[in-house]
Amino acid sequence: MTQFISKQLEAQANNEQALKMLLTAEKLLIEIFLSLSSVDLPEHFENNLGEWMKQFDALLKYNTKHTALLDGKDEDSPGLLTKIKAVIFETVKLYTEKYDEETEEYVKVFVKDAWTVLGTLKNEPAYDVLATAAIRFLTAVSSTTQHTLLKERATLEQICNQIILPNLQLRDNEEEMFEYEGLEYIRMDTEGSDVDSRRRAACDLVRGLRRYSEDTVTQLYGAQLQHMLTEYTNNKALWKQKDTGIALLLALSVTSSTVEKGATSVNKFIPIADLYLHYILPELKSDTHSSLVIVADCIKFCLTFRQMFTVEMTLELLPLLVRWLAAPNFVVHSYAAMCIDRLLTVKEGAGYRMTETHLLPGLAPLYQSLFAVLAMGNKEDKENHYVMRSKYTLLAAIVTSTNVMSQLSCA
Repeated sequence: MTQFISKQLEAQANNEQALKMLLTAEKLLIEIFLSLSSVDLPEHFENNLGEWMKQFDALLKYNTKHTALLDGKDEDSPGLLTKIKAVIFETVKLYTEKYDEETEEYVKVFVKDAWTVLGTLKNEPAYDVLATAAIRFLTAVSSTTQHTLLKERATLEQICNQIILPNLQLRDNEEEMFEYEGLEYIRMDTEGSDVDSRRRAACDLVRGLRRYSEDTVTQLYGAQLQHMLTEYTNNKALWKQKDTGIALLLALSVTSSTVEKGATSVNKFIPIADLYLHYILPELKSDTHSSLVIVADCIKFCLTFRQMFTVEMTLELLPLLVRWLAAPNFVVHSYAAMCIDRLLTVKEGAGYRMTETHLLPGLAPLYQSLFAVLAMGNKEDKENHYVMRSKYTLLAAIVTSTNVMSQLSCA
């Protein structure tokens, strides 16, 4: 059937309506193929795998002059051909992960296809579904026996410059979300709703490449990271460079993490403490920023690596977080509250690292600042559960102190 459709695509090249019907049928066939392959490899598919892979390759290379088939109804909606290519990459990703021996000879072809697609893809949200599918396929390749296709130093450098860095960059719609839809931004940035975002896919690709080439990847991508941080240091207007750099840093550094503890295992080649002292702490102390996105990024860094902070580092950080609770931006003061909450729940031995002895001297301004957030005018802050959780955590941390009531009365 797919062979027939492929021939008809050529014959009906000038007939937009016919092409739409053919491509719709093709998309359904590929989705059925993907569904039937998800549990086990059907014998018929295995015997005819070469033909299917040939058709997939042809469709990934296929293009048309009819823009209605390329673009969706608006800038956020993918077009029909974009959806087809995305589901093809989902399919070859599944085959690469589950049936690597059967698909070994075809993977190299699809790696080239993914590279070509990503190199020519527009930056609009409508193409996110295809971009993330192609990047996820490359991530799958990086984690299987086929990882040698991506292991060469020159290849890793090209992947960084042509795929990872462009897709890590904060886009205009995400910047607007930061300003006007803070809760959605937080869900995307820290709570996993970014599963279909380009940045998440690019970060996963970095982690996949680290699996077999951690030292080389760290060296190459670390040089790019240093370049971006230096550019920002020399020109504060280039804040998106630092934003991209911090996203790359987190992808390079974190080996494993949990919601409860943050990073639990890190890349031994990354000097977390030095980076914190030179590039994170100064931003939290600064009074001027080209964009508050950088402040949010730096607080997210502290959230991620909180297990590595000493008592002294935490005591220095807490007043800075209290200060950022007063920031007018929802993301920034919510991140500050979230970070206070998580720092107070870091365990050490049988108890918590931060005790009432550490917290009581600064209790009044901290509690006052948390209440002040809830008193801000917008509805999101009146119901800000990040702030409420931080208040309850703070109370739990000091409730055993005999001085708690007098301190709270001051707040």
